[in-house]
Amino acid sequence: TAAGLQWVWSSDAPDLIVHLSVMVDETPFEITLRTPGRFWTEVTVRWEDFVKPAWFGEGGRDEFDPTLARTIGFDLGSWEDDQEGVIWIDDLHYIEN
Repeated sequence: TAAGLQWVWSSDAPDLIVHLSVMVDETPFEITLRTPGRFWTEVTVRWEDFVKPAWFGEGGRDEFDPTLARTIGFDLGSWEDDQEGVIWIDDLHYIEN
């Protein structure tokens, strides 16, 4: 059984805001990350790191169940601040327990 996700990434600018989201049924669960800059860096995210965002409200699922995951997405930026840059992601895969 998979315990989460792992990948390596790099960016042309450090500290770009990236929201990694997983849709479970119609409910998003996410974690906010910041890019590492020009050096390739390994990232490991465990399922228990994902939380339902406050902006989603009371609807949908309250508990994250990875067996019901439908999509995985990388959302870039934030509503408050503009950002510009390039992000490279490689070797995205599930990790085991």
